Amino acid sequence: MASSGDDFASYNHSPQVIAKPASNAVVGSSGKRTNASRSTRNAMNKPITVSSEEDEEVHEDKQPKAKPKRGKTPTSNTGRAPASKGKGRVLSVPPVKRKKIDEEVDVDETEVIVETDEESRKPQRRLQEQLIRLQKMCEDLQQQRDAFSHQLQELFQIRQTETEKLIAEQKAQYEARLKAQEDTIIELQSSLARADSLSKTGAGTSLHFLTRETADQEKQDVQREVSKWKHVVKEKDNTIKEKDKEIGDLNETIRTLRLDLKAEIENSKVLASRTQPPSATKQGKLDPKHTQVICLYEECTSLLITNVKQETVKQESVKKEPTVTYTCVQTATTNSDERRLGLSFTLRCFEDMDEETGQSEKKVVYTPLGLEKESEEFVEQLDFLAGPFTFSRDQMPVFLDTVRKRLGPEEEPADGAEEDTPMEDA
Repeated sequence: MASSGDDFASYNHSPQVIAKPASNAVVGSSGKRTNASRSTRNAMNKPITVSSEEDEEVHEDKQPKAKPKRGKTPTSNTGRAPASKGKGRVLSVPPVKRKKIDEEVDVDETEVIVETDEESRKPQRRLQEQLIRLQKMCEDLQQQRDAFSHQLQELFQIRQTETEKLIAEQKAQYEARLKAQEDTIIELQSSLARADSLSKTGAGTSLHFLTRETADQEKQDVQREVSKWKHVVKEKDNTIKEKDKEIGDLNETIRTLRLDLKAEIENSKVLASRTQPPSATKQGKLDPKHTQVICLYEECTSLLITNVKQETVKQESVKKEPTVTYTCVQTATTNSDERRLGLSFTLRCFEDMDEETGQSEKKVVYTPLGLEKESEEFVEQLDFLAGPFTFSRDQMPVFLDTVRKRLGPEEEPADGAEEDTPMEDA
């Protein structure tokens, strides 16, 4: 049975008195059954004899006698000496009834409990002594355990000696050398196996060993070959780029020709009447003064306006000037043979919104007409006028002056004369 030292330390050695509840206790002997109490009860329940003549002593009826023990005088159950024999009558006395008394008599019980505590003190004292011995033994074992743990930690913390380090380094060197030698042996064995396979393929087969110079020469030859093929590939790439550029130029030319064809179809009538002098037959209702003014302008500028077309504005909410397309012919005369040259083109005047300033700006789109019927020299003479472009309406005088110079004879500028300001493509 396991018990701690606290249980023994808290043990109370004073006798314990047990208080019993009020019961059918009587004054007399204790509740512990003894031989004397049993004989008393038997005597009370048995019939007794009373002698009326002499002592009036109480005698018990005859009971079967028990065999007396050796060396002892036979007595009755009551422990009294046998009464003298006398004449008397035997009376049957009823058993005495005990009276119930509520008082507690704990004299005998206390004595029994005290005796029990005194008897139980010895094993408890032995257990307490044994517990003290075990605790001391446990403390000794703990001290031994701590000492062993400290020694073990010291053994783990001891470093290697110099000799052990040298042995470990030498062992690592030998292992590395052994591994290198094994790799070399494996490589030589594989080379030998390849040589054997080559020698077995045919009688005329022989091994050729290359020197360092031969190997370098072959390496240079291979490098030159690689450089040569790289140059060929580069040339091919350049050729492909040129072809792509030519294809793009041809596509642009096709697009321009289609635009020219469309313009030619629209202005076929203008080209038919290009050599006719200006007249006012189509505008017979105009005032003769206006006709004379128009003729004067045409003679001064050599610019003929053969047709005017006005486009309708779809958005009425936006206040813009209507888009007008003018079909014009600019004429010029050469000094050599007095031959008149002419350039037909259209000027589309419209109003556009400038994204930077947020204000409307007037612009003009120039589109040449009928150049496919002219000579190559004439087209080369036009330079940038051979293609469509857009410019600002404010540059109209510069545009007309440029057209006249391109159509007229080439004149060398005088010394000190400033060159004309070139047009800016809008």
